[in-house]
Amino acid sequence: HKGLNAEAATAALVNLALVTGALRGDVGGLFPVDQKGNIQGVVDMGIAPELLPGQKPYADARAAFEKAWQVSLPEGGRDAAGILAGIESGDIRLLYLAGVNPLVDFPEAGRWRKALEKVEFLVVQDILASELTEMADLVLPGASFAEKSGSVTALDGRVGYLQPAIASPGDARPDSWIFAALLARITGHAAPSDSALQAEIKELTGLFEDVCFSANGRKSCLKLPWSPAQKGIELAQVAGATLEEAPLLLVGKSMAHFGSTTTAAPGPLQVESEGRVEINPEDLAAFGINDGATATLSTALGSVKARVKANPNLPAGLIFAPAHFADTPVMGLVPAGSNLVKVQVAKG
Repeated sequence: HKGLNAEAATAALVNLALVTGALRGDVGGLFPVDQKGNIQGVVDMGIAPELLPGQKPYADARAAFEKAWQVSLPEGGRDAAGILAGIESGDIRLLYLAGVNPLVDFPEAGRWRKALEKVEFLVVQDILASELTEMADLVLPGASFAEKSGSVTALDGRVGYLQPAIASPGDARPDSWIFAALLARITGHAAPSDSALQAEIKELTGLFEDVCFSANGRKSCLKLPWSPAQKGIELAQVAGATLEEAPLLLVGKSMAHFGSTTTAAPGPLQVESEGRVEINPEDLAAFGINDGATATLSTALGSVKARVKANPNLPAGLIFAPAHFADTPVMGLVPAGSNLVKVQVAKG
Protein backbone atom coordinates (compact mmCIF):
# COMPACT_ATOMS: atom_id res chain seq x y z
CA HIS A 1 0.00 0.00 0.00
CA LYS A 2 1.27 3.46 -0.93
CA GLY A 3 -0.19 6.78 -0.03
CA LEU A 4 -0.72 9.29 2.72
CA ASN A 5 -2.82 6.70 4.58
CA ALA A 6 -0.24 3.91 4.31
CA GLU A 7 0.68 4.06 8.01
CA ALA A 8 -2.97 3.95 9.04
CA ALA A 9 -3.67 1.08 6.64
CA THR A 10 -0.73 -0.85 8.07
CA ALA A 11 -2.00 -0.24 11.60
CA ALA A 12 -5.42 -1.52 10.54
CA LEU A 13 -3.85 -4.74 9.23
CA VAL A 14 -1.99 -5.24 12.51
CA ASN A 15 -5.16 -4.68 14.52
CA LEU A 16 -7.08 -7.07 12.26
CA ALA A 17 -4.43 -9.74 12.79
CA LEU A 18 -4.62 -9.22 16.55
CA VAL A 19 -8.40 -9.43 16.87
CA THR A 20 -8.65 -12.49 14.60
CA GLY A 21 -5.92 -14.36 16.48
CA ALA A 22 -3.64 -14.54 13.45
CA LEU A 23 -0.62 -13.69 15.62
CA ARG A 24 -1.26 -16.48 18.12
CA GLY A 25 1.76 -18.68 18.86
CA ASP A 26 4.20 -19.48 16.07
CA VAL A 27 1.68 -20.64 13.48
CA GLY A 28 0.68 -17.30 11.99
CA GLY A 29 1.67 -13.72 11.57
CA LEU A 30 2.14 -10.85 9.16
CA PHE A 31 4.85 -11.04 6.51
CA PRO A 32 5.13 -7.74 4.63
CA VAL A 33 6.99 -7.93 1.33
CA ASP A 34 9.13 -4.91 0.53
CA GLN A 35 9.16 -3.46 -2.96
CA LYS A 36 12.92 -3.80 -3.44
CA GLY A 37 15.66 -6.02 -2.08
CA ASN A 38 17.31 -5.17 1.25
CA ILE A 39 14.87 -2.40 2.12
CA GLN A 40 14.95 -3.85 5.64
CA GLY A 41 18.73 -3.59 5.72
CA VAL A 42 18.94 0.06 4.70
CA VAL A 43 16.16 1.02 7.13
CA ASP A 44 18.09 -0.77 9.89
CA MET A 45 21.08 1.40 8.94
CA GLY A 46 19.10 4.63 9.26
CA ILE A 47 18.33 5.49 5.63
CA ALA A 48 14.95 7.03 6.53
CA PRO A 49 15.23 10.75 7.36
CA GLU A 50 13.32 10.35 10.63
CA LEU A 51 15.47 7.44 11.85
CA LEU A 52 19.04 6.78 12.94
CA PRO A 53 20.69 3.32 12.72
CA GLY A 54 18.77 0.72 14.65
CA GLN A 55 15.43 2.26 13.61
CA LYS A 56 15.85 4.71 16.48
CA PRO A 57 13.85 7.95 16.27
CA TYR A 58 16.15 10.79 15.24
CA ALA A 59 15.15 13.16 18.01
CA ASP A 60 15.48 10.53 20.75
CA ALA A 61 18.83 9.04 19.69
CA ARG A 62 20.57 12.09 18.24
CA ALA A 63 22.67 12.88 21.32
CA ALA A 64 23.92 9.29 21.67
CA PHE A 65 25.05 9.15 18.05
CA GLU A 66 26.68 12.58 18.24
CA LYS A 67 28.74 11.30 21.17
CA ALA A 68 29.68 8.06 19.43
CA TRP A 69 30.57 9.72 16.13
CA GLN A 70 32.06 12.87 17.75
CA VAL A 71 30.14 15.16 15.41
CA SER A 72 27.20 17.55 15.54
CA LEU A 73 24.29 16.14 13.57
CA PRO A 74 21.89 18.40 11.65
CA GLU A 75 18.37 19.06 12.86
CA GLY A 76 16.97 16.35 10.60
CA GLY A 77 16.72 15.12 7.04
CA ARG A 78 14.21 15.36 4.23
CA ASP A 79 12.24 12.68 2.47
CA ALA A 80 11.79 12.69 -1.32
CA ALA A 81 8.92 15.17 -1.15
CA GLY A 82 10.98 17.47 1.06
CA ILE A 83 13.97 17.25 -1.27
CA LEU A 84 11.78 18.08 -4.26
CA ALA A 85 10.30 21.08 -2.48
CA GLY A 86 13.79 22.17 -1.41
CA ILE A 87 15.03 22.19 -5.01
CA GLU A 88 11.99 24.15 -6.16
CA SER A 89 12.46 26.75 -3.42
CA GLY A 90 16.19 27.08 -4.11
CA ASP A 91 17.26 25.71 -0.72
CA ILE A 92 18.86 22.66 -2.39
CA ARG A 93 21.26 23.41 -5.24
CA LEU A 94 23.24 20.14 -5.36
CA LEU A 95 21.61 16.72 -5.52
CA TYR A 96 23.29 13.32 -5.18
CA LEU A 97 21.15 10.40 -6.39
CA ALA A 98 22.39 6.86 -5.75
CA GLY A 99 20.53 3.87 -7.16
CA VAL A 100 17.28 5.72 -7.82
CA ASN A 101 15.66 7.33 -10.85
CA PRO A 102 12.94 9.85 -9.94
CA LEU A 103 11.90 10.09 -13.60
CA VAL A 104 10.68 6.47 -13.46
CA ASP A 105 10.40 5.52 -9.78
CA PHE A 106 8.70 8.56 -8.23
CA PRO A 107 5.25 10.14 -8.57
CA GLU A 108 4.95 13.51 -10.31
CA ALA A 109 7.75 12.73 -12.77
CA GLY A 110 7.14 15.96 -14.69
CA ARG A 111 7.69 18.00 -11.56
CA TRP A 112 10.87 16.04 -10.82
CA ARG A 113 12.13 16.62 -14.38
CA LYS A 114 11.82 20.38 -13.94
CA ALA A 115 13.55 20.18 -10.55
CA LEU A 116 16.45 18.13 -11.92
CA GLU A 117 16.89 20.66 -14.72
CA LYS A 118 16.92 23.47 -12.14
CA VAL A 119 19.45 21.99 -9.70
CA GLU A 120 22.91 23.53 -10.17
CA PHE A 121 24.89 20.30 -9.85
CA LEU A 122 23.50 16.79 -10.25
CA VAL A 123 25.45 13.67 -9.26
CA VAL A 124 24.06 10.30 -10.36
CA GLN A 125 25.47 7.01 -9.05
CA ASP A 126 23.97 4.02 -10.83
CA ILE A 127 24.75 0.83 -12.74
CA LEU A 128 22.88 1.63 -15.97
CA ALA A 129 22.91 4.53 -18.41
CA SER A 130 19.56 6.30 -18.65
CA GLU A 131 17.93 9.64 -19.32
CA LEU A 132 18.90 10.52 -15.75
CA THR A 133 22.62 9.93 -16.33
CA GLU A 134 22.39 12.10 -19.44
CA MET A 135 21.09 14.94 -17.27
CA ALA A 136 23.85 14.52 -14.67
CA ASP A 137 26.84 16.82 -14.28
CA LEU A 138 28.79 13.92 -12.77
CA VAL A 139 28.15 10.20 -13.22
CA LEU A 140 29.63 7.70 -10.75
CA PRO A 141 29.34 4.18 -12.21
CA GLY A 142 28.29 1.75 -9.50
CA ALA A 143 28.61 -2.02 -9.24
CA SER A 144 25.71 -4.45 -9.37
CA PHE A 145 24.85 -6.87 -6.57
CA ALA A 146 26.86 -9.63 -8.29
CA GLU A 147 29.98 -7.47 -8.38
CA LYS A 148 30.34 -6.48 -4.73
CA SER A 149 30.41 -7.78 -1.19
CA GLY A 150 27.94 -6.75 1.47
CA SER A 151 24.94 -7.92 3.44
CA VAL A 152 21.24 -8.39 2.79
CA THR A 153 18.74 -8.42 5.65
CA ALA A 154 15.70 -10.63 5.16
CA LEU A 155 12.34 -9.90 6.75
CA ASP A 156 12.68 -12.98 8.97
CA GLY A 157 15.76 -11.53 10.66
CA ARG A 158 18.54 -13.34 8.77
CA VAL A 159 21.47 -11.21 7.68
CA GLY A 160 23.25 -12.83 4.76
CA TYR A 161 26.74 -11.81 3.71
CA LEU A 162 27.59 -11.77 0.02
CA GLN A 163 30.81 -12.05 -1.94
CA PRO A 164 31.35 -10.80 -5.51
CA ALA A 165 30.73 -13.39 -8.22
CA ILE A 166 32.19 -11.38 -11.11
CA ALA A 167 34.44 -8.36 -11.53
CA SER A 168 32.99 -4.90 -12.13
CA PRO A 169 33.34 -3.62 -15.71
CA GLY A 170 35.49 -0.62 -16.54
CA ASP A 171 35.51 2.12 -13.92
CA ALA A 172 32.48 0.79 -12.04
CA ARG A 173 32.99 0.56 -8.28
CA PRO A 174 30.87 -0.73 -5.36
CA ASP A 175 28.78 1.88 -3.59
CA SER A 176 30.77 1.40 -0.38
CA TRP A 177 34.03 2.10 -2.26
CA ILE A 178 32.60 5.31 -3.73
CA PHE A 179 31.26 6.51 -0.38
CA ALA A 180 34.58 5.71 1.32
CA ALA A 181 36.52 7.61 -1.35
CA LEU A 182 34.25 10.64 -0.91
CA LEU A 183 34.65 10.43 2.87
CA ALA A 184 38.43 10.41 2.50
CA ARG A 185 38.33 13.41 0.15
CA ILE A 186 36.05 15.43 2.42
CA THR A 187 37.48 14.58 5.86
CA GLY A 188 40.98 13.37 5.11
CA HIS A 189 40.29 10.19 7.10
CA ALA A 190 40.43 6.70 5.67
CA ALA A 191 37.27 4.63 5.85
CA PRO A 192 37.04 2.22 8.82
CA SER A 193 37.66 -1.47 8.26
CA ASP A 194 34.80 -3.92 7.75
CA SER A 195 35.35 -5.40 11.21
CA ALA A 196 35.24 -1.95 12.82
CA LEU A 197 32.04 -1.15 10.95
CA GLN A 198 30.41 -4.41 12.06
CA ALA A 199 31.37 -3.75 15.68
CA GLU A 200 29.95 -0.22 15.52
CA ILE A 201 26.71 -1.43 13.91
CA LYS A 202 26.18 -4.04 16.63
CA GLU A 203 26.96 -1.59 19.44
CA LEU A 204 24.94 1.40 18.22
CA THR A 205 21.90 -0.29 16.71
CA GLY A 206 21.22 -2.92 19.38
CA LEU A 207 19.58 -5.05 16.68
CA PHE A 208 21.91 -7.98 16.21
CA GLU A 209 22.72 -11.17 18.06
CA ASP A 210 26.08 -12.94 18.17
CA VAL A 211 24.53 -16.01 16.51
CA CYS A 212 26.04 -16.64 13.08
CA PHE A 213 26.12 -19.61 10.74
CA SER A 214 28.48 -20.57 7.93
CA ALA A 215 27.61 -23.02 5.17
CA ASN A 216 28.90 -23.49 1.64
CA GLY A 217 31.21 -20.53 2.08
CA ARG A 218 28.35 -18.22 3.03
CA LYS A 219 27.76 -16.57 6.37
CA SER A 220 24.49 -15.44 7.89
CA CYS A 221 23.69 -13.92 11.27
CA LEU A 222 20.49 -13.23 13.18
CA LYS A 223 18.81 -10.04 14.28
CA LEU A 224 17.09 -9.85 17.64
CA PRO A 225 13.60 -11.26 17.04
CA TRP A 226 11.66 -8.29 18.39
CA SER A 227 11.67 -5.36 20.77
CA PRO A 228 8.72 -3.95 22.75
CA ALA A 229 6.92 -1.00 21.17
CA GLN A 230 6.76 2.25 23.12
CA LYS A 231 3.03 2.58 22.52
CA GLY A 232 0.12 0.70 21.01
CA ILE A 233 -1.36 1.15 17.56
CA GLU A 234 -4.50 3.24 17.34
CA LEU A 235 -7.44 2.54 15.07
CA ALA A 236 -7.55 4.97 12.15
CA GLN A 237 -10.26 5.59 9.60
CA VAL A 238 -8.89 5.06 6.07
CA ALA A 239 -10.99 6.65 3.35
CA GLY A 240 -11.40 4.54 0.23
CA ALA A 241 -12.20 5.53 -3.34
CA THR A 242 -15.87 5.72 -4.27
CA LEU A 243 -17.47 4.32 -7.40
CA GLU A 244 -18.16 7.86 -8.60
CA GLU A 245 -14.39 8.38 -8.91
CA ALA A 246 -13.98 5.54 -11.41
CA PRO A 247 -12.16 4.86 -13.59
CA LEU A 248 -9.17 4.72 -11.28
CA LEU A 249 -5.58 3.98 -12.24
CA LEU A 250 -3.65 1.78 -9.83
CA VAL A 251 0.12 1.81 -10.37
CA GLY A 252 1.96 -1.19 -8.96
CA LYS A 253 4.43 -4.00 -9.58
CA SER A 254 4.75 -6.83 -12.05
CA MET A 255 5.76 -10.33 -11.02
CA ALA A 256 8.30 -10.35 -13.88
CA HIS A 257 10.31 -7.27 -12.90
CA PHE A 258 12.16 -5.71 -9.99
CA GLY A 259 12.27 -1.91 -9.92
CA SER A 260 13.39 -0.46 -13.24
CA THR A 261 16.76 -2.26 -13.39
CA THR A 262 15.40 -5.53 -14.78
CA THR A 263 13.98 -3.75 -17.83
CA ALA A 264 17.55 -3.85 -19.14
CA ALA A 265 17.90 -7.62 -18.59
CA PRO A 266 17.06 -10.11 -21.40
CA GLY A 267 15.53 -12.74 -19.10
CA PRO A 268 12.73 -10.66 -17.52
CA LEU A 269 12.09 -8.98 -20.87
CA GLN A 270 11.31 -12.38 -22.39
CA VAL A 271 8.48 -12.70 -19.87
CA GLU A 272 7.32 -9.09 -20.07
CA SER A 273 8.91 -6.97 -22.77
CA GLU A 274 7.14 -3.65 -22.38
CA GLY A 275 4.88 -1.56 -20.23
CA ARG A 276 1.15 -2.14 -20.52
CA VAL A 277 -2.23 -1.08 -19.21
CA GLU A 278 -4.59 -3.77 -17.93
CA ILE A 279 -8.32 -3.02 -18.21
CA ASN A 280 -11.45 -5.04 -17.54
CA PRO A 281 -13.03 -6.21 -20.86
CA GLU A 282 -16.32 -4.46 -20.02
CA ASP A 283 -14.46 -1.19 -19.58
CA LEU A 284 -12.57 -1.75 -22.85
CA ALA A 285 -15.88 -2.12 -24.66
CA ALA A 286 -17.19 1.06 -23.04
CA PHE A 287 -14.03 2.92 -24.05
CA GLY A 288 -14.26 1.53 -27.60
CA ILE A 289 -10.71 0.16 -27.39
CA ASN A 290 -9.62 -3.26 -28.62
CA ASP A 291 -7.39 -5.64 -26.69
CA GLY A 292 -3.80 -5.05 -27.84
CA ALA A 293 -4.47 -1.53 -29.13
CA THR A 294 -2.81 1.63 -27.83
CA ALA A 295 -4.55 3.84 -25.30
CA THR A 296 -3.74 7.21 -23.77
CA LEU A 297 -4.07 7.62 -20.01
CA SER A 298 -4.41 11.19 -18.77
CA THR A 299 -4.50 12.77 -15.33
CA ALA A 300 -3.95 16.29 -14.09
CA LEU A 301 -0.21 15.54 -14.08
CA GLY A 302 0.23 14.40 -17.68
CA SER A 303 -0.44 11.69 -20.25
CA VAL A 304 1.09 8.31 -21.11
CA LYS A 305 0.51 6.03 -24.10
CA ALA A 306 0.62 2.27 -23.56
CA ARG A 307 -0.53 -1.00 -25.08
CA VAL A 308 -3.79 -2.32 -23.65
CA LYS A 309 -4.25 -5.81 -22.23
CA ALA A 310 -7.69 -7.14 -21.30
CA ASN A 311 -7.80 -8.56 -17.77
CA PRO A 312 -11.14 -10.05 -16.64
CA ASN A 313 -9.78 -10.45 -13.10
CA LEU A 314 -9.75 -6.68 -12.60
CA PRO A 315 -12.96 -5.17 -11.24
CA ALA A 316 -14.76 -2.80 -13.57
CA GLY A 317 -13.64 0.77 -13.03
CA LEU A 318 -10.09 -0.14 -11.98
CA ILE A 319 -7.13 0.09 -14.36
CA PHE A 320 -3.72 -1.36 -13.53
CA ALA A 321 -0.29 -0.44 -14.92
CA PRO A 322 3.16 -1.64 -13.77
CA ALA A 323 5.63 1.08 -12.82
CA HIS A 324 8.86 -0.47 -14.10
CA PHE A 325 9.16 0.77 -17.68
CA ALA A 326 10.70 4.07 -18.78
CA ASP A 327 8.70 3.99 -22.05
CA THR A 328 5.44 4.02 -20.06
CA PRO A 329 6.23 6.27 -17.07
CA VAL A 330 2.91 5.83 -15.30
CA MET A 331 4.31 6.93 -11.93
CA GLY A 332 4.30 10.41 -13.41
CA LEU A 333 0.50 10.29 -13.53
CA VAL A 334 -0.05 9.81 -9.79
CA PRO A 335 0.31 12.52 -7.13
CA ALA A 336 2.97 12.36 -4.46
CA GLY A 337 2.06 10.04 -1.62
CA SER A 338 -0.26 7.85 -3.68
CA ASN A 339 -0.38 5.13 -6.32
CA LEU A 340 -4.08 5.55 -7.10
CA VAL A 341 -5.58 8.36 -9.19
CA LYS A 342 -8.65 9.18 -11.26
CA VAL A 343 -7.79 8.78 -14.94
CA GLN A 344 -9.21 9.50 -18.37
CA VAL A 345 -8.80 6.85 -21.08
CA ALA A 346 -8.82 7.51 -24.83
CA LYS A 347 -7.98 5.61 -28.02
CA GLY A 348 -4.52 5.95 -29.52
